[in-house]
Amino acid sequence: MSDRLGLQGELLELVRERPQRFGELTEATSLPAVARTHVVHLLRHRRLAMDLTGFVGAR
Repeated sequence: MSDRLGLQGELLELVRERPQRFGELTEATSLPAVARTHVVHLLRHRRLAMDLTGFVGAR
């Protein structure tokens, strides 16, 4: 997936600081609606890990 807006780097930096809930993570970005798609992409490609009890964190 092309990342012309740099959201993947922004997302990875946010979860390096601390694990976050999905909604908190996407809302903390510059473009929350687009960030949701990038989070799913990062999860699918195993660049992010998700604890199904609620937090998303970097692998």
